[in-house]
Amino acid sequence: MAALLSIFPKNFAVQLSESPFFALPDPSFLHYAFEPSFMIPFAVAGLASGLRVVGVLTTCQQMNDAAWRRPDMKNIQGGVMADGVGCALGGLLGTPGMSASPSLVGIEKTTGATSRIIAWSIAGWLILLSCFPKFSSLIVNMPRPVMAAALFFNGALMFVAGIQIVASRPITLRASLIVGFSILMGLSVVIFPEFYKALPDWSHQLTDSEITVAVISSVTLNAVFLAGAWRYSQVRLGGHGRPLTTKSFDDFFINQAKQWDISAEDIGRVRSVVDDAIEQVAANAHGPVEIRIGSDTFDFMVTLTYRGNLPPLPDARPKQEMVEEQSFVSGLTGYLSGLHADRVERSAKEEDCEIRLLFHL
Repeated sequence: MAALLSIFPKNFAVQLSESPFFALPDPSFLHYAFEPSFMIPFAVAGLASGLRVVGVLTTCQQMNDAAWRRPDMKNIQGGVMADGVGCALGGLLGTPGMSASPSLVGIEKTTGATSRIIAWSIAGWLILLSCFPKFSSLIVNMPRPVMAAALFFNGALMFVAGIQIVASRPITLRASLIVGFSILMGLSVVIFPEFYKALPDWSHQLTDSEITVAVISSVTLNAVFLAGAWRYSQVRLGGHGRPLTTKSFDDFFINQAKQWDISAEDIGRVRSVVDDAIEQVAANAHGPVEIRIGSDTFDFMVTLTYRGNLPPLPDARPKQEMVEEQSFVSGLTGYLSGLHADRVERSAKEEDCEIRLLFHL
């Protein structure tokens, strides 16, 4: 349609005719220099790019897991590392900065094609097409209406995906301030450009872009609001002739979890795990058990402190499902009873014992 409406650049036909049909990439243009004044802007740009990769990978995880609840940070860590290595190699080869593409993720979400195998075939095509200058000329001279249509299409998909990621966690007052204030700060660069132009010259490298301002605002607020994010409460079970049972903990935990807006599914999982732990601790404790619970809306921690002996608990959640015979052979005491915290820590000094269970919500 762009060709029929003659909205290609005026010199497009000339460039296309002068471009050879086949040619190998020419590295003769490469030369290297270092400019210290670019360090801070590139650091902020690198942080913004890294955060964008986190958002892109989180969207990919959502698309591939119908039961997705929170980002898989190990997977994201590998993705950010791969993205950074690719960008560094691109810089050494003199290419523009590279990063994970939100637009391509939008296409994946629309088509439902998310297999990794597709990436290998695309990489092969890109290597092949890099040897065809006429095709590169067509891409470089893409008409603005075509770019705008692609931007609106993919931008709409990524915008909604971003909202879904934000809304996947409880919207606390802290989260509302971080998200809302950062968006407004970014928009203020577009709405009130005169204000930012009036700032000192040295600050322009940090305030000329709405993305930079939003990144600085969100990272700073997130760091500030990490202080005091954890909430704690505790209860004592047993002692003074009272039996050490799980009912007292369940009543205390359910009331506290409702105040902290923890989902019913997570309440049930934590209860089953801690109840099993209390039963095992009761057989090894010489007196009351102090239980301290804490949460920061992303994780839930339960700490059991008592005098006695440490029961044989598994150190971590099994990496894969195991049949009953396998769990018996492996000696994972508590596996069949459902003792699966995301992390289990145990410590003992003489008779003073502590068991810490961490759950990812």
